[in-house]
Amino acid sequence: MKPFTSDMTPNVAVMIAIGAETPRSDQEFLDAWQYIHDTGLYRRLKEPWVENRISDMIREGILEP
Repeated sequence: MKPFTSDMTPNVAVMIAIGAETPRSDQEFLDAWQYIHDTGLYRRLKEPWVENRISDMIREGILEP
């Protein structure tokens, strides 16, 4: 897992991903999604759109696999 540039927590990551919280930067937005992927949080959320979005971001080279 790569080091995050912001203090990411599960709650903050999910709030950013669902659009309920505005990220402080583009990097924090990416960190939130990378955190959700790296920690496996997407599996616990059981939201198909989250897993689909992560797959798209990996395929597009936005996230690290």
